[in-house]
Amino acid sequence: MTVIFSNAGDEDCEMLRKLWEGLDNLNLIELDQYYSIKNAKKIIRDAISQEEDFLILCGHGSPGGLFLPSLLGYAFDKTDIPYVKAKNILCIWCNANKFCENYKFYCLTSSMYISNTSEAIYYNFNENNNQEFINETNSNTFQTMNNYIKNNIPLQEWTNLLIENVDKTNAIDTFNRKGMIYYKEIIT
Repeated sequence: MTVIFSNAGDEDCEMLRKLWEGLDNLNLIELDQYYSIKNAKKIIRDAISQEEDFLILCGHGSPGGLFLPSLLGYAFDKTDIPYVKAKNILCIWCNANKFCENYKFYCLTSSMYISNTSEAIYYNFNENNNQEFINETNSNTFQTMNNYIKNNIPLQEWTNLLIENVDKTNAIDTFNRKGMIYYKEIIT
């Protein structure tokens, strides 16, 4: 498994570590604000062209791709797609689904993902929208995904499992889990 982690150094990103915590045979590429686009692209392309099984791309991003932590470009964008060899791909950043739709990049992906208080307020989550609650919510979700990886549960089953096991009293968790979309072949 290879993880491309665009770490902006904030609490939002810190919760993502639960995805790969305790996993064996992990190739973690953790980018911070000191990586240039040129340096990051070479490292990422080398890693994704060698990974044939499971690839996780995560951090902050937009419909254009996964941001470099410096926000001065993309760590992963449409130019990197031809290098991907992995059969199982998980993309978690805000609006990653739009990236996947636009570029027909087939994977399990997040839509808008509430990871901080400003996003919670913007989307009108007026209860339990403090950072500690959001962190706990996301930590639990990422730990759940980690368990799916450890138990070799196929990605195409994750969407239903995440919804089936959601805490219905937690509106942010419900929103985030319902935003996990699996694209296999045809995107309409």
